[in-house]
Order: sequence, then structure tokens, then C-alpha cells
Amino acid sequence: MRIGINGNPLLYSDHCGTKHYAEELLKALFLIDKKNIYIVYTLQPLHLLKNPRVINRIYSTSRSSLFRKKEGDLNYLVKKDRIDVFHNLDPYSSIFLTHKNMITTVHDTYLNNIFSISKNDVLERINCEIRRYFVFNRTKVFISVSRSTYQEVEKFKKQKQSHFVIYEGISKLFTIVPNTKKNRILAFADFSLRKNIFNVIRAWEILPRQLKLDYTLTIILSSDIIKNRIIKILRHKGLLDEVDIFVNISTEELISIYNQSVCLVYPSLYEGFGLPILEAMACGCPVITTNYGSMKEVAGNAALLINPLSHEYIADAIKIIIRDDDTRNNLIKRGKIRSSYFSWNKTAKETLKIYSEVVRKGG
Repeated sequence: MRIGINGNPLLYSDHCGTKHYAEELLKALFLIDKKNIYIVYTLQPLHLLKNPRVINRIYSTSRSSLFRKKEGDLNYLVKKDRIDVFHNLDPYSSIFLTHKNMITTVHDTYLNNIFSISKNDVLERINCEIRRYFVFNRTKVFISVSRSTYQEVEKFKKQKQSHFVIYEGISKLFTIVPNTKKNRILAFADFSLRKNIFNVIRAWEILPRQLKLDYTLTIILSSDIIKNRIIKILRHKGLLDEVDIFVNISTEELISIYNQSVCLVYPSLYEGFGLPILEAMACGCPVITTNYGSMKEVAGNAALLINPLSHEYIADAIKIIIRDDDTRNNLIKRGKIRSSYFSWNKTAKETLKIYSEVVRKGG
């Protein structure tokens, strides 16, 4: 097969879940597939794994806009390259691309839960909605990264379009580092308010003073967009000295912080998957997360599930993990087992199987 890939998620500046999915899936596909040719189409050059069966095809270097000046070139190149199956790694591909064997991975669909109401976000949301409309209508097979997302996509897709769930994976790099001091309480934030970071800060604010002497609230940001707002709130509350903030850290740094954390507080209001839940579990870091949606689905029985709208519940969950050795140790044990069920190798094998089936049935 000649497999076409929309590789533009690899170019995202933020370390978001979609970019991570694209990186890890392609890396795994290129390692396990010794037969097929991959042509990865992007707006800018990529540094891909060196492989004679992998080609990076640049179809435009123009700046991003609603209708990129040369986007029509993508359709021309895909036909010229005689692509058998084309995979969009997210639904926001070219509006001009048509292919009879198009596969689209969907991470989430509720854009109103992702973008804020600022002018720039509204324009980007409209951009995404237009692109998604065209891509969804031309898709032959959907891949959802969770059952939760699957249920969302079912509301959009046509009856003749096929649909599968293929979970994301976790790298073997995420593991327990013995004898690491546990002095952090970890949380994540990004440009989207769905990460619920301000309720985490409220929870931290009401924790007992003695407890906070032993731990530091650690917030990892995927970009600088919300950093100043978080700092302003922390300074206003007199909490700035109690919080560490990291931006765009490396995988090695992330693994180290997971291992230094007594728990991950992940009360997100909406996720397509929720990969940090599994990463933390693999590193022996107990998880507090949301009691619905993909977070509950991914966590299984290996996390403390709470109402994310209540900062009191978040604070109570933190206290339980810190003070109750049996609960903490049980979560660590269950988390290791739960995270072992997910791997990028498995994700790649299931995805490759769909490529083959689509080509076999579609000609």
C-alpha cells in the first residue's frame, strides 16, 4: 500500500494531545510496518524517523489561513502519488482534499468546550468547524480515540461511514524511578479553560497549612498563553511562592515530575482521551480525575473519581491520597496494571489493520 498521512498536527507549536498522538502513532507505524510506503504531507518540512519507506511531501509553505493559498496542491499531489488510503490525524485537514479511502482520527468534537470567547479563539473555532465539515463529509472510516468520543462522532457521521475505537497508547519511557522524593502535587493547564486549573488552585488554597509545607503545587503548561493569568491569580491569593510552573517541558522532565508527585490532579471538564492519566499511573503517581467522560473511561478503577466542579471535593481527594497509605498504595498498584493495557504498538497495529481493510474493500 501507499499510505498518505496528513502530518500537519506534527507542526503544532503546543505540546497538545493531538500532536503527541501524531508523533507516537507514526513512530510506531514506521517501526512495525516493513512493507508499505508512507507519504506524510505537511505545510513545512519535518524531521521524521529515517526510513526509506517514509517520504515527507511539502504541499505549501504559505502562512496558515482559512483557505490556504496552495491547499489545492494537496489534492493534486495525493492523486499524483497514487495514494491507496489517506489518514487525517485530526479532522482539520484541507477542505479541498478528496479521496475515496479517507480515514479520519477524531479526538474530540465539542469545540465550545475547547475554545474561549476571545476574538482570536472564535475565528479559529470557525476555521476548525468549516474544515471539519468538509473532512467529515468525505471520510470513509472514522477512528475515535475513546468510547466517549465515539458517541460524539456518531451524532455527526452518515450511516454508510464506518467507525472504530482505537485507544491511544503510552510510551515505555514512562516508568517508576525508585527512591524519588514525593514532594509535588501535579496539575496540567493549557489555553483552554476545560483543564479546570482554577478549581485546582482553589483546592490548593483551602488545604491545611501544615500539608502545604511538605508539598509544592506544580502546574505544567503546554504554552505561555495562560501563564500570566495564572501568575496574576496566584499573586492575588498570596500563593505564588507555593507553586512551581513549567512550560513545554521535555518527556524526560515530565517523567521526572510524575515520579516526584504524590498525586496527579486532573479534574478536566472535557477530554477526548486524557493521556496524562495513564502516564502518571505508569510512573507510580496516583490520579485524581473527573467522574465522567473519557477521564472515567481511561482511568477505570485505578483513580479517585470526583466531581470536577467542586474544589472542596478536589481538596478532600488530595488529603485522602496523602494521609491514607492504603488508598495511595492501592491506587499505585492499580494504576500500574491499568496503564499496562495501553501501548502505541497496539494502537499502530490496529490502525494498520484498518488501512488494509479499507483498501481491500474499497479497491
